[in-house]
Amino acid sequence: MEQVLLSEEPLSLPIEVCTECGALVTFHGVVRSKSKNGVVVAIEYSAYRELAYKQMYRIWSEVQEKYGVRLYLAHRVGKLNVGETAMLVAATSEHREEAFSAVMETIDRVKKEVPIWKKEILEDGRSVWI
Repeated sequence: MEQVLLSEEPLSLPIEVCTECGALVTFHGVVRSKSKNGVVVAIEYSAYRELAYKQMYRIWSEVQEKYGVRLYLAHRVGKLNVGETAMLVAATSEHREEAFSAVMETIDRVKKEVPIWKKEILEDGRSVWI
């Protein structure tokens, strides 16, 4: 099972909790219907795939080692409608603190370090790169 994924297909959570784990923390980043630019009907995600995957894998590896968790990291590319999951992060660990910390750090680092861009498609017909 792939633990780092950059996909045009809808995301699902394939991670299993082992019997030693007391925590499973998940984050589903979904496309919301409003932004400072107006009413959003969809978002189009683009990525420099090779570098994006390399950066995601590096983050995945470093966060797992730092917190001692099992981590799953996935991000969508392409056009997503409101309500669809754009990013999925999950961590299992013996205790909740490490799992929460791992998920939070992964989200923050993906947003800062991975070359994935998004364009909002607005209800009024405009599109805005953000």
